[in-house]
Amino acid sequence: MPVVLSAANEAARKSYDIWCATGSATPGLDPSRRIEGLGRLLENALESIRDEWFALGRALGEDSSAPYAHMPSCAANASDFGLMLAWTRLVDRWAAEAEAVLLVCDDPWLFRHLAARPGVRANRPPPLRPAELRLRLRGILSRAIVSARMFLAALRFGRQRTGISPGGAWILAYGHPASRADGFDAYFGDLMGETPGLRRILHVDGPLARAEGLCESGRTFALHAFGSPLAALGLWRARWRPNIEGPNAWLVRRAAAREGGTGQAAMIAWQVHCQERWLARAKPAAVAWPWENHSWERAFVRACRRASCSTVG
Repeated sequence: MPVVLSAANEAARKSYDIWCATGSATPGLDPSRRIEGLGRLLENALESIRDEWFALGRALGEDSSAPYAHMPSCAANASDFGLMLAWTRLVDRWAAEAEAVLLVCDDPWLFRHLAARPGVRANRPPPLRPAELRLRLRGILSRAIVSARMFLAALRFGRQRTGISPGGAWILAYGHPASRADGFDAYFGDLMGETPGLRRILHVDGPLARAEGLCESGRTFALHAFGSPLAALGLWRARWRPNIEGPNAWLVRRAAAREGGTGQAAMIAWQVHCQERWLARAKPAAVAWPWENHSWERAFVRACRRASCSTVG
């Protein structure tokens, strides 16, 4: 039986045996015929597409703009690309079964991707251009705001550059609400208290006032201090521009549009810029941080290798 693919506003007119919906689509269909255990099915499908996402992420990671995105690093807590592949795997399986499945989908990219799968009968897709235009404009505005904020941050913390002696061991951490100016860190506990000479450098994410408060002891510094104000003004141009082709082209286009609709690329670019300038100035012997395999961390490892700095995740 085919999988019937429909937008929510047309779903009530379709015939089906069982149904489910992607994302936040609310079709108002018979709840007794809704597919049970969908979360478990998606979780299992996500496991099964792992290698496919890894291979695609590796290929897209060769692009020079890939460090500005989460999808090529296969960061499932920051990119839902794997979930889109999981939906694809489920649809392929349902298309080979006896029951007629109605899949309600209001996502314009995912709809077009699934509509091309064998055994799928699709109706009119949701509008695409308005969604892409909205995200494009939102992204430009978001990155412009990041540029302005990071310009001010570079000025605000710039004086810290003169207070750092080169060498030694460091921890790189976020400005966690539970961390303290006396050196206690939410990620590393009282390691700074137990290790004389250990210093802390703060990631660029987080409120500036929080970073300023943690820097009061003189053993904690903000990466903002090492960024160039002029470089900050150009952050609005940072954006992931993947090569969109192949069988998953609609999903890659979706990921690029959604990630491009935020200020994340500008923040990643600023993090990479600041950490490289900090490495050149501080010349640390070793850095430890709570490794998560994000793109800025990959760039950080490469920069540390070039600087002969040991890294510990």
